[in-house]
Amino acid sequence: MGAALTQLVENAQRDTDRYEKFSIVSLDARQSVHPLFSICNPGEPTFWSDLYRGRRYTTRDFEQRFVGAAERIVDEVREPAEAQISPIVEYVHRWLGSDDFNANVANRRLILVSDMRQNSALYSIYARADGAGLNDVVQRQFGPSAQGVTFDVYFVAHGRDHNVTEDEVRSAWDHAFNSINATYSWRQIS
Repeated sequence: MGAALTQLVENAQRDTDRYEKFSIVSLDARQSVHPLFSICNPGEPTFWSDLYRGRRYTTRDFEQRFVGAAERIVDEVREPAEAQISPIVEYVHRWLGSDDFNANVANRRLILVSDMRQNSALYSIYARADGAGLNDVVQRQFGPSAQGVTFDVYFVAHGRDHNVTEDEVRSAWDHAFNSINATYSWRQIS
């Protein structure tokens, strides 16, 4: 998964427009919405930045601070961790309400690299493999905050499906995303 994840991050950085923010947040046991990495794209050097600081410095800053800066974070999150709970919906809910990602931010895109097996007190796919009830939970938790967000899901097929197949998980999330009229894509990453 390492090379695919690195390529995914590099592509996402390339797709980040000048002055837009690129952040990497990891769902972990602390459920923090504080990014592991977050930086605005300063844009490639221009005539004016070259005039002010010199091309050598502006090129170096762009390469070090934006293009290559996420590499150490990719190394940290390369191997998915296992946990007793997986509160994906709650985590996205918190992120949608953060100052960096609220409805006032244009062109919001959320890339989820996960097995998407929601498992918390709010909802557990293990209790309802048919996905019944996930729509209601997503509607309540995401609500209007999800308007205008593009969700790119990269499904992690790690072989530990615990009797809930990828097809069941995808079907549940398809229904949930459709229930909020979300723009989303679903790909597998390995």
